[in-house]
Amino acid sequence: MHRTASSGYRFLILILVVIVAGASQGLLLPLLTILLEKSGVSSGTNGLNAAALYIGTFLAMLWIEKPVRRLGYKRIIGAGITRRAVSRQSSLQLFSSCFCWRVGLHFTN
Repeated sequence: MHRTASSGYRFLILILVVIVAGASQGLLLPLLTILLEKSGVSSGTNGLNAAALYIGTFLAMLWIEKPVRRLGYKRIIGAGITRRAVSRQSSLQLFSSCFCWRVGLHFTN
């Protein structure tokens, strides 16, 4: 199969998006765990909160195919990054309750 420069460029962009998303999750989850622990949230609830991110990501893969085919992967990735960045920054600064974090972060995946 012949690969053009644009297909190599697209692959590089997709890899970079995965790296940024993984780094975002990997760096923010420990911070969130510490903040929730300091505010008195039980360890069980804190663990459920951490697991909800990955459960939500798994469930999203079941329905994301149709929107990606209809709108294209660039628009879906851009919208996802924007929603995630806005919800995380506003949630971190405005709310400290576990419920707000769970709704604000895990349903944006």
